[in-house]
Amino acid sequence: MSHNLYFFTREPRTIDQSLLIAWAGKFARLTTKLSNTGLQFAYRNPDTGVHFAFDFEPGAGDDGERASPDGSFRTGIVLSLTYGRPTYFAYESMPLVEDLAQGFDLLVLDAQAQNARPGLCNVDELIRSWRDNNQRAVRTMATQGLIDSFYYLPEAKADLFWAYRSQRAGYAKRLGNAVFVPEIFLFALEGRRECVTTVTWNGYFPMIFPRVDYLILVRRNRPWFGLAKTAEKVDYAPAARVLEQIAGALAPFDGADDLFILTPDQARRNAKTFRRIAGEPFAGAFSSVALDGFIDVDFLSESPPA
Repeated sequence: MSHNLYFFTREPRTIDQSLLIAWAGKFARLTTKLSNTGLQFAYRNPDTGVHFAFDFEPGAGDDGERASPDGSFRTGIVLSLTYGRPTYFAYESMPLVEDLAQGFDLLVLDAQAQNARPGLCNVDELIRSWRDNNQRAVRTMATQGLIDSFYYLPEAKADLFWAYRSQRAGYAKRLGNAVFVPEIFLFALEGRRECVTTVTWNGYFPMIFPRVDYLILVRRNRPWFGLAKTAEKVDYAPAARVLEQIAGALAPFDGADDLFILTPDQARRNAKTFRRIAGEPFAGAFSSVALDGFIDVDFLSESPPA
């Protein structure tokens, strides 16, 4: 099942294929390829896991059914966004819908809306429509046993996860090699279906600390006089507990209340405190969750979505 948006013109005209290709070229994450019926513009963001596609079928509607009841005309362009994805898939896709509609003076028809008609693009309304219909679709799939392999991350956490991963490359570019900007990874406690968010820290290096559930502590014990191999110990600890212990060494980053920075100077000053942080053995405690292996609709409870 997918969420489909169709594009229309106000008057009968053909969309120039070469101009569409040039439009797609503005976006580094859009790739153009031939399909059986025309072109496909596929979007994939490796940082966030978001993916979707615009399909362009130039001959669609040339059989006399091209005009809609209100007199607008089909272009053969459609956005397809598969259900069973986090809400933030719409955060990345709908601005491109708006850019396409404005660049080519197109109207947009939300096929999922009641009494749908082509109209001006409204990103906020399109995001709301996606969110509502995605929730209903997930609930339906859950009752049919079609998402047994999926995990759940609450929407507020998923939005933070997406926002951080979207901006991580920019943070890293600004800070250079002096401060580590970690990735947020998703895990599930063994036997559970709800995701937890984690970052990895080696226990002493300067780093950005986003709000997550757990810290994975990867620490190496160096032997005396090189008489034995370096041993690596991987523990985990609740992030709130660790951040409370090292709070005096942290400062808000970028004026945000969900990001903290451990500067090189503070890392040196607090090395002894860091060595006292205790954790639990990581091995066997968690299973890894892929970026496209979770949804932010609570399919685990019986209550309907808000």
